[in-house]
Amino acid sequence: MTLACDLHLHSCLSPCGDDDMTPNNLVNMAVLKGLACIALTDHNTCGNCRAASLVARQAGIGFLPGMELSTAACLRKASLSLETPIPGPTTAASAQARHWASWATPPRTCSTPPRA
Repeated sequence: MTLACDLHLHSCLSPCGDDDMTPNNLVNMAVLKGLACIALTDHNTCGNCRAASLVARQAGIGFLPGMELSTAACLRKASLSLETPIPGPTTAASAQARHWASWATPPRTCSTPPRA
């Protein structure tokens, strides 16, 4: 079984996000694209995770809250919160997303300082 998931999305709260990248729009675009699950990993905030979680639950797709952390050394790492119960359907997609998210990726170095 193949599941399509996007585990690195940003919303309007991230410096790289547009104003139209609301939790509602992100989830509904994921549904239109046929994704089984998504993760919201905004820069240094989880401010839209609750709203995205509720919309994902209504839409019937899996959701993982996360955050992309910036450090003084300009290292960034997308971090998914797997300790918190995720509201929404318990699906094979959610289980698969949890499995793949458990494999940490090393931080990458950026060439410019992170924007505040």
